[in-house]
Amino acid sequence: MWANNVLRSAALLPLWIQRRSCPEALKRKLRDLSPRLLQQFYNYKAETEHLSPKTIVNINLFLHKALSYAVSEGYIPSNPASSINLPRGNKPQIEILTRDEQTRLFRASYQHRYGVFIRLTLFTGLRIGELLGLRWEDLDAQAGILHIRRTLNRLNKITRPVNPGENSTEIVIQSPKSQNSIRSIPLLPAVVQDLRIWRAVQQDDEIAAQGNYHSSGMIVTNTLGGYVEPRTFKDYYGQILNLAGLRHFTFHALRHTFASRAVEQGMDMKTLSTILGHYSVAFTMDTYAHVLNDHKRDSMALMEDLYAAAQSPVQEFSYPVIMAPQEDSTMLFSAPDFPDVQFCGADVQQGLQYIKERLQEEVLTALYPPSPTPVNQIMLAPGQFLMQIPV
Repeated sequence: MWANNVLRSAALLPLWIQRRSCPEALKRKLRDLSPRLLQQFYNYKAETEHLSPKTIVNINLFLHKALSYAVSEGYIPSNPASSINLPRGNKPQIEILTRDEQTRLFRASYQHRYGVFIRLTLFTGLRIGELLGLRWEDLDAQAGILHIRRTLNRLNKITRPVNPGENSTEIVIQSPKSQNSIRSIPLLPAVVQDLRIWRAVQQDDEIAAQGNYHSSGMIVTNTLGGYVEPRTFKDYYGQILNLAGLRHFTFHALRHTFASRAVEQGMDMKTLSTILGHYSVAFTMDTYAHVLNDHKRDSMALMEDLYAAAQSPVQEFSYPVIMAPQEDSTMLFSAPDFPDVQFCGADVQQGLQYIKERLQEEVLTALYPPSPTPVNQIMLAPGQFLMQIPV
């Protein structure tokens, strides 16, 4: 059914394009749809209607699937949506609170009526529509599980306003757009306790309202029990940012902050992708690639200790060296632990340097270097001197 509906829409696409360039060519058929006509359509959407690259890519994906069905049914010989040059947009910069900013926001949240939901978002990564669409039946407090089943958003009306001054948007409560967004999120015990305390706040609201309270069953409610719409909740969020002394962050930055902290704490990408409700692990990894790179760098730094431990320890020895004056006024240097290491000369400094270099060479090339002979075991002849040279 969906394919037939899309095919009918696709069949009208050549007509839509031709009206802008050739009004008399109105009787076009699906088989007349060509890559050139589609390219004209997308160019018009980008240059005249200023649609974003992502929106145009989504339109082409939608048409490509329908036209693939048309190819399989024999309506057209090939898929014209396969040969399109789609615009590439710049990847939006992801905004994340630092750990210090997150701590300041967390503390300030206790000063505001709706601060509990800032804390909830920081530890679940909920989208604002998912947060405002929560009902108490979605919370399994005993198991510590929060079920995401619907969203609350302000959307453009399907039927445009006809009365002067009538709002062009409306609050819509509906199921999430994708099956992946319908999910269950484990909650920390402290978060569950936060929600229990909030339930008591709602009960106090009902008592204070004196019969004007109308329970909607929603978790996020105003003082009369009704839902809170996104624009109003964003105002409350801005107030909490001000209490924390922070600059403006979009509410979605809290979702990115949750994901980033999860990666930093070592959560695996499959689990994170499921908790966030992403359609694929690849999308999650691409979105938080910069965090992953930092995490990988930090993780590799942890290997440094292992590398250092695997290295052979460098042990420094001090070997004894005997200096014996000779009849020709020279000095004979010898090392008891290395009989072949000797030097005879008048320059004491030169002799010590030579002996030290030879000892280092012997230690480095020996399979098992000898342990230094204790100085108390060396017998000196009259006039001889004993020194220890570190190697």
